[in-house]
Amino acid sequence: VVSFDSITTNLLTNSENIVNASGFWGVTRATVTKGVTAPDGSSNASSIIPDSSNNTHRLDAFTTTGGSGTGSGLMTTGETYTASIYAKAYGYNFMSLTLDETTNNPVSLNVVFNLSTGVIESSGASILSSTMEDVGDGWYRCSITKAFTMSTNPWSNRVLIGVMTSSTIISYAGDTSSGILCWGAQLEKSTSLTGYLPTTSASLS
Repeated sequence: VVSFDSITTNLLTNSENIVNASGFWGVTRATVTKGVTAPDGSSNASSIIPDSSNNTHRLDAFTTTGGSGTGSGLMTTGETYTASIYAKAYGYNFMSLTLDETTNNPVSLNVVFNLSTGVIESSGASILSSTMEDVGDGWYRCSITKAFTMSTNPWSNRVLIGVMTSSTIISYAGDTSSGILCWGAQLEKSTSLTGYLPTTSASLS
């Protein structure tokens, strides 16, 4: 069930248009294809398929049209934010969520979700809380809550969605057919997860 109750503001744009061409999403060593059945029954979900590079594979949700937003993103230093996305296994069973990353390491500082078992595998010391809700048909709404500390690192002020082959392996050569499914991304200035609010080209509340 997709809930629209107790909504704050979704700061991420194009929450159901997770494709590189939208201008608010970036893809690193992966192919994104929209048109998969989403939790709400639409065809707006996307597959994230890692390429054969022996490296990390991820999707970046920018909080500003300018890219990394190290100085002008929507998150404010000292505030607490919750990032969430609906995800489903699609050959690979693990996904990492990162908020305000200071290094490109989606294990030590972030949360790793097992999309096959519905279990949170690990949570970094800087994460205040994380949740994983079964919404049916193999889909989970995954979230992390973290205080935004800001840095000049290019991964700061964005949400990273990493595709993993296990709970600890972040660099690998993809088989070019396996990955995960994603839909309904959200970033809110909140200490806890609220209802999902779909967005197009602007944030909504």
